[in-house]
Amino acid sequence: MEHANGVATMAARGARAPEHFVSKVFKGTGMIYQEVFKQTKIPGFTQAMADDESFALQKVLTAGSGTAKALQLSGGREAAAKTGTWQLGDSDDNSHAWMVGYVAPDVGKNFYGLATAVWVGNKAQEQPLLTAKKGKIFGATMPGPIWRDFMNAATSKMPRTKFPPAKNTGDISAGDAKPPAEEPNQSPDPNQSCFIPGFCPGNGDNNGDNNGGNGGGNGNGNGNGNGNGNGNPFPGFPPPPTNRRN
Repeated sequence: MEHANGVATMAARGARAPEHFVSKVFKGTGMIYQEVFKQTKIPGFTQAMADDESFALQKVLTAGSGTAKALQLSGGREAAAKTGTWQLGDSDDNSHAWMVGYVAPDVGKNFYGLATAVWVGNKAQEQPLLTAKKGKIFGATMPGPIWRDFMNAATSKMPRTKFPPAKNTGDISAGDAKPPAEEPNQSPDPNQSCFIPGFCPGNGDNNGDNNGGNGGGNGNGNGNGNGNGNGNPFPGFPPPPTNRRN
């Protein structure tokens, strides 16, 4: 219920209504109760923010993986959605999986949209969520198809609606945060130790002379360390092959 009410609030562009289980009650053919929407604005949460969130969540279905694209609603109906999982302890398995999503409202047509949350998981003791073939279950692999099929059936006779465009709200310079200071470019210090000799500053003659001199003691000097820059540039590592092609 909380998941469904959360995405319903985004569908309503930030207007929130308390969640409840019953929309209508009939006695015979007469309706004796009908839900009453008493939506309230969330302080600090604007319509522009909700529009940006809906824009981002639409991409889950239109720009995601092949699995996510298979969850698009029929007939090209616009929808915004998100999958989710709950890890089982420290294992690689999941114990819960979700798919939540919604279609846009059109208040002018007296259509308030539809938000749906699908949960697959453990009610009591948590266990791995696995298919009949022992495959792992994710939000897009079991809750996703359930969400898609329900939404297709439930919205088949509802108006086709479109989401408002993204507002790109926000200001990266707002708040009290400061961007990290840029460090000035500095030339390598020739007196500082170098931990990867092959990438240390210097020239071929120096590397060759130094490695050639050391090579006389470790067996590399006669073959590679000839003082002409052909010594092993990576002491501690095997010398490079001599038959490399440039």
